[in-house]
Amino acid sequence: MESLKSSSPQERIASAAVRVINDLADPTYVTPLLEFLISRQTQIPTRVFSSGLTALARAGHDLTDRTLIREFLVGKTNHPKSRIRSTAIRALGTLGDKKATPVLNRLSAGHDDHPDRKAAQSALSALRKEEAPEKQLKHFHESIDALKKNESELKSKLETLQKQFEALTKLKEDTKEITTEPLEEVIPPTH
Repeated sequence: MESLKSSSPQERIASAAVRVINDLADPTYVTPLLEFLISRQTQIPTRVFSSGLTALARAGHDLTDRTLIREFLVGKTNHPKSRIRSTAIRALGTLGDKKATPVLNRLSAGHDDHPDRKAAQSALSALRKEEAPEKQLKHFHESIDALKKNESELKSKLETLQKQFEALTKLKEDTKEITTEPLEEVIPPTH
């Protein structure tokens, strides 16, 4: 995204690009946005940087590995500017990475009236809301996998039982033929 690289008065172009990334929530923009935030964090206005944190979390939400984003956001939870701190904290909830829970728990344990505490509680709430459907879906998939495995095992056992039954039936028939023959035919009488 060239818009993130260009400089304009009050960073209007970059701000517009960040808004578009936020709206799209597309993971392909994670790398350029992260590079922009890292390289220009001291040069761009606080509002643009804060919006970038939120956009980064939205864009990275569906990634399998969100470690880099999570670590970047966690690093901003100690920022000297309260707006950036609280936005980074809320962005951890938006990112949806459960590995941020210990940090958010620590931040939510602060003073009752501290804005970081409220932001952390909001982020934890977002993680919990996201957790329920995710866990349900995971359990659903696990149940389906278990059922498939059980079905496969049952089919295998049924096939084994059918073969054993057929072998027993054949053995019984063979045994019946042997035992139903008159003894005189097998052993001639001696007179």
